[in-house]
Amino acid sequence: MMFKFKNLISILITIILTISFSILSFAADGEEEPDVPAGTPVINIVNGTVFDIEAGRTNKIELRLRNTSGSAASSVVVMPSVAEVEGNPLSLSIEGSSNNIGKISANGERTITLVVEADRSAATKTYGVNIKFTYFNADNVNFDSSSTIYLRLKNTSSKPVFKFDNFKL
Repeated sequence: MMFKFKNLISILITIILTISFSILSFAADGEEEPDVPAGTPVINIVNGTVFDIEAGRTNKIELRLRNTSGSAASSVVVMPSVAEVEGNPLSLSIEGSSNNIGKISANGERTITLVVEADRSAATKTYGVNIKFTYFNADNVNFDSSSTIYLRLKNTSSKPVFKFDNFKL
């Protein structure tokens, strides 16, 4: 009888210890670091990374922005810039009166139009464009992020490369 009682006690103690250690380990996994603010919005461009444009024209590119987090982003400002500044034939702007596109809700989307003007003499080439986002979360904490897209410029108005040697009619 004493043997059964000792076995029962040891089994109960094992079960209690297992449950308490499991609870402690799950609680430690869910904790966030104190210097990381809760509710960090994450904004990404979701409709591709390469877009075709033509030289000598005003090109309009629709960019779909998605907030992939569970926290809203407010006062979102979009700032496009060309990666290679030297010899840049592109002029970039956001369609509308301001680069501030307002709020993107949690798991929400917004569409903006990037206006790209390319010089008529621009070389046929692919240009990298950095799109920087600045925004606030619900606690008024400022965040910055960026994405890179590529503009594949086609120039059909360049000088032809023909050479006629000893041409006779």
